[in-house]
Amino acid sequence: MWNYIFVIGSYLFSIFHSLQSTSYRSKKNRDLYWFVIFALILFVTFRDGSSLNDYDGYVSLYSSVNRIVIEPAFLLIREVARCGGNIYLMFFLYALIGIGTKGIAINNITQLKFLTLCVYISNILILHDMTQMRAGVASGLFLLALPYLKDRKILKYITLISIATLFHYSAILFLFCCIFWVKKLATNKVFLWSIIPLGYLLGGTIVDPSLIPFEPLRLKLEMYQKLNESGTDGYTSLNLFNPYIIFRIILYYIILWKSSLIINKTPYFNVLIFIESIAIFVFPFLSFIPILGYRGSELLGVVEILLYPLMIYCFKPRLYGKICVIGISLLLLIVNLTYKALIKI
Repeated sequence: MWNYIFVIGSYLFSIFHSLQSTSYRSKKNRDLYWFVIFALILFVTFRDGSSLNDYDGYVSLYSSVNRIVIEPAFLLIREVARCGGNIYLMFFLYALIGIGTKGIAINNITQLKFLTLCVYISNILILHDMTQMRAGVASGLFLLALPYLKDRKILKYITLISIATLFHYSAILFLFCCIFWVKKLATNKVFLWSIIPLGYLLGGTIVDPSLIPFEPLRLKLEMYQKLNESGTDGYTSLNLFNPYIIFRIILYYIILWKSSLIINKTPYFNVLIFIESIAIFVFPFLSFIPILGYRGSELLGVVEILLYPLMIYCFKPRLYGKICVIGISLLLLIVNLTYKALIKI
């Protein structure tokens, strides 16, 4: 219940301040923004693990004395926490890096800070930072790297993504954004309108994991494939037309349709809509291993916390736009608390 109270409380706090007309650049709002980020870090550190899916697994990994196949950053942070003698130190370090990097990225990229917090708290905070905390750090580092991708400072981008891969091997997907990030392609209307249907046409295309040269990623994919073939619950099926992915597709095409109203408001629009197109594309395309398509799409979809608030520019007066974005975030919160049941009562 404590998790419910804090998530809903911080969400309502962000809604209240997003509806205020004062400048996001004011000292008061800057201080409030960083207060929320700091509060989220503390909350995630001491969250109630009994109502979260992956919490017990991390407790077991912390206590395990056996050799485990997991990212090296986890092993390092675990040893630091063990030296400190407390598992909460491990949770604090993950929360500090995962939420801290997102906080810095949001502060650097958008002026719509509290609207962005509404979308973040309702979705990615619960999914990544509270549940899949290794993915939470990877997605935070990815957001931090977006300015380098936008400006084509490829070496700096690859450096940050390489660090992210040490926290979660799936972060290697972020490198594909670098490979395909060509301005002409990212602004090509035919590409942006057709990439999702293409993903469904190619959906289920078999990729042999044994051909992947990066051993840790290959071993993880082979494990997922074996779980799929053995019929393990949660790894065997993927509803390509579930309500949540349809919801994301509809929002994507609405934003694309209204892109002329948004593109001049932020220099990040092209890179955000491009990554979102890839995020939805990989959902059906990688469906040959269901968990890979699902989690890969979620990982890349972290850009939605920056993309969805831009819908404010599609409406006049702006209040209607704020209400629209808040409505989207509310639907995401309801989906995560009920349909996905990411927090159990």
